[in-house]
Parts: sequence; C-alpha cells; structure tokens
Amino acid sequence: MLPKTKSLGYHYIWDLSGCPSDSISKLSSLKAFANDLVSSLNLTVVGESGNQFSPHGATCVILLAESHLSVHSWPEENYLAIDLFSCMKIESIEVFDKIVQSHFGESLKIETQFLERGL
Repeated sequence: MLPKTKSLGYHYIWDLSGCPSDSISKLSSLKAFANDLVSSLNLTVVGESGNQFSPHGATCVILLAESHLSVHSWPEENYLAIDLFSCMKIESIEVFDKIVQSHFGESLKIETQFLERGL
C-alpha cells in the first residue's frame, strides 16, 4: 500500500471488552455516552439516530459537521464497538478513556486503532 499524499479524514476505532452489560444494553446509555464524548471533543452535532434491539443491544449514530460517531453494543458479550470518523485530526483524543471510564467503569479492556484516510 502506498503512503497517503493527501489526508481527507481520520478514523478512530475502539473495541471495548469487559463492559458491564447493564450499562451498555440501553440506547439511552449509548446516547448519553456519545453526546458526552462529542461535547468533550468540541465536535458539532447535526443529527442523531439509534435503534434498541430485542432482546438486547443498541446502536447509536451521531451525524457530525465533521463526519460521524457510531456506537454499537453487544451486552451479551460485554462488548462495545465505537467508530469516530472526522475530517479533522482530533487533538484532544486522550479524553476518550476518561469519558469511557466515567460511563462504563474502569475495569475495561480498550483496544484502539487509528487510520488516516485519503488519497
């Protein structure tokens, strides 16, 4: 793969395991987390959607002026998948762990990936 010559976006990917199932099973919990994260990163919300699955799990998507944030939960696996795509590099991304821990506890395993997208 050739190196990028023009960055058009930044994709932050987090896999969280060990999440308490009761804290990730409801759409309202995911929306509260997503809005707290977006606010802490000074991003601009232009829309929001979500779905509560049955018997458990939820997905929340926040449309941003800068792109989007998605949060998907699998409470039966104690797992949360989070994607943030932005046209600008997030300089304060270290706030992520604090926000996650305040919503879902401190005993999580957090795996992070970063992709620079573009030409």
